[in-house]
Amino acid sequence: MQSTSDSDPRIDTIGRTCPICEACCGLRVQVDREARRILRIEGDPDDFRSRGYLCPKATAMQGVYEDPERLRRPVRKRADGSWQEIGWEEAFDFAAERLAQQPPDLAPIDLGFFTALTALS
Repeated sequence: MQSTSDSDPRIDTIGRTCPICEACCGLRVQVDREARRILRIEGDPDDFRSRGYLCPKATAMQGVYEDPERLRRPVRKRADGSWQEIGWEEAFDFAAERLAQQPPDLAPIDLGFFTALTALS
């Protein structure tokens, strides 16, 4: 679902699934695309799972999105302990290089990845 406000063409309402937990609640997110701001987050009453319910985690997404300290690009730790912003290509190359350096007898328990279950929905 994506609709544009009749009164202001910059305002869109976007339907999406909440990425925070495995409940996969349906959201309606009202955004001002020009200002790159979330104006409102509400539950989607048409979502078959959540039926309009919205937990506190989902309502907090606006604060997370607008947090000035939120990482928006990859960073790499320097030798002096500070962090340096790097490009996506460099970040992927670095990760691939480090994964390729793992010993061939690496046990499955030695390496782990985390992703939200919502990545599957």
